[in-house]
Amino acid sequence: MEIFAGIRRSDSISRWVDRTLLDKIDQRAQLRAEVAPSKPIGELGPTRTLRAGNARVCRVTDAIAEVTVVVRTQNRFRAVAIRLELLTTRWTMTALQTM
Repeated sequence: MEIFAGIRRSDSISRWVDRTLLDKIDQRAQLRAEVAPSKPIGELGPTRTLRAGNARVCRVTDAIAEVTVVVRTQNRFRAVAIRLELLTTRWTMTALQTM
């Protein structure tokens, strides 16, 4: 959510996100920046904080988990769904949906 809001750069999560998904996240963040440019980080103040509710985890298999969480932004609540896959030795985000 912080990447979409222009607060954080996508390379800060690149280690834990599938490359194809990261490219899609970058594209969406770029579109968002063109449509509704954000203020510089220094001008955002304390209202920029995102708050996540309780996460619900569903283990599909031993190597796949799906997570849902409601995130509160400054102006609204958003539902977030994430798919994590155990690739080699670490969990990697392979799908992301926000509403």
